[in-house]
This record gives sequence, C-alpha cells and structure tokens, in this order.
Amino acid sequence: MARCVITRKLPFDALERLRSAHEVVAWRGALPPEPAELRELARDAEGILAMLTDAIDRELIDACPSLRAVANLAVGTDNIDLAYARERGIAVGNTPGVLTETTADLAFALILAVARRVVESADSVRGGEWWTWEPAGWLGHDVHGATLGIIGPGLIGEAVARRGAGFGMRILRSGRSPGPDRVPLGELLAESDFVSLHCPLTEETRGLIDERALMAMKQSAILVNTARG
Repeated sequence: MARCVITRKLPFDALERLRSAHEVVAWRGALPPEPAELRELARDAEGILAMLTDAIDRELIDACPSLRAVANLAVGTDNIDLAYARERGIAVGNTPGVLTETTADLAFALILAVARRVVESADSVRGGEWWTWEPAGWLGHDVHGATLGIIGPGLIGEAVARRGAGFGMRILRSGRSPGPDRVPLGELLAESDFVSLHCPLTEETRGLIDERALMAMKQSAILVNTARG
C-alpha cells in the first residue's frame, strides 16, 4: 500500500477507489496548495495525483525522496519538470484526449455566443434595457457560410473544424505540420471571419497574435482562444 497525495478534491468515486488500495492524503483547501504547502504535504509520498495548477518542479521532487510516480490530471505536462523526473526514475502519466471534444464544444460555443451577441443581449434583458423587438436589434454575425481559421489544427483544432463544417463554414488551417489544406498564417488571418487558436504556448508561439497579426485580420473578425497557455 503506497502513500498517495491528491492535490485537489476529486469528483465522483475516484477518491474512494484510491483509498481502497492506498493510503491517501488529500488537500482540503478550496484553492490549490502553495508550493511550500505542497512540499510539506507530499514529503513522504510515493505517488502524487497532481493538477495542472501544481508545479512538480525540481524543488518539489527533491523534497519528496520516496516519490515514485506522478499522475497529472491534465492533457499536458507543462507543470512537470519531465527531464528531472526521468533522471530521478519517477514515472509520469497524464490524461491525453479526454477533453478533446469538450474543449471543441467550448470553443464553438464561444464562437456562437460572440457572433450572435448572446451575452450582450442577455445582459440587456437582465438590466431592463430591452422593451420590444427591433429590426436591427442585436443582429450579430452569421456563422453559416463564414470562414473559420484554425491555428494549430491538432486534435482539438480538427474537432472545432468538424463543428464548423456542420455549420457550412469554409475552413482554413495553419500550423507547423505540412498538408495540402494548409495556408500561410497571413492568408488565414486576412480571410477568416472567425479565428480559433489551438496551439500550445511555446517559445515559437509566444506573441503569435501580436499587433501585426491583429491588424492583418478583418475589422469584423472574431478571435477565440481556447489554447493551453
């Protein structure tokens, strides 16, 4: 039976399932533990079930001499010093793919909400500002037939593209991987009515959508960012 630390409250029966096989210590705070708090909590741990908000860095790893495994409840591993974990022989796991369709739903919901001015019109009603129908009231933009640009057409980007295709949208893609359907970033920005970001934050992508990129977009274009980082 291993001593395992969980850094946040887990939904459903996950915590009980772990407790049936291991000694489990769970962080009970409403907010993520601070680094010093996590080091103290996990100093005798053999396993850590971490969230993307937890820095599993060299300092944390050095503070946990018995640590053998880290399970990251996240698609990525940006919060973990993978090289040092490998050097220390610590196994690292994550949960890729589990939120692909969910994140795509969110991205397309944002596209629809901004295009059809859902939040603005709802706020107007709640604020007592709306009294009757107007011919030009809260018209927004049509999504059907518009051009959707996907920057970073990976699993999530392609899931958003499928949703766009279902709305009869023209799909443009731009990314590092070559392909017959790829276009240069400048062309995508200039032609898209909606631009959806799905690239991870790296040194290469930092500041990708800068002033120059924004100036290249249509004045009426809508930018949605559901990318990690």
